[in-house]
Amino acid sequence: MAPRRGRPGLIRLGPGLLALLLAGCARAQASVAGTAALDSMKARLQDAFVHKDARAIAAFFASDAVVLTPNGELLEGSEKIAAAVADLLPRVRGYSISTRHVESSDKLAYDQETYGVLIARGDEKTDTVAGHQIVVVRQQPDGSWRIVESGAWTAPPATMPDMPGMTP
Repeated sequence: MAPRRGRPGLIRLGPGLLALLLAGCARAQASVAGTAALDSMKARLQDAFVHKDARAIAAFFASDAVVLTPNGELLEGSEKIAAAVADLLPRVRGYSISTRHVESSDKLAYDQETYGVLIARGDEKTDTVAGHQIVVVRQQPDGSWRIVESGAWTAPPATMPDMPGMTP
């Protein structure tokens, strides 16, 4: 079917094409919503770390969330995640996260981040743990956004030490 023409040089959009364009706009709005949710969550998360509020941190996770910690431990479910956070939080002396890349569409978004955590040891010294993480959030049926997957790994040292038996 040829497009209908009104004034010369203008093409009238059929309902199907208009619906497709509007759906694209809705996806763009969903993408913006996912990105805004990540930005808001990150700011509130940093605030919760500063105030050492384990309950507030645990509330960011969906009940079926999965976290892969930098040491390889797999935490499944918000209760296990909350327990791990409550155990670690009293030793946290500093925390920072920075976004490297964000993608979002419809009801799902992810944030590729770098992080740094300053953790107190028992001997009154601190260790710095730095690395990268991927955080995936999903919009919940109630409209809120929660973390559903998070995986972190530590960054390699700036220079690799020589390994015995290996030649450069």
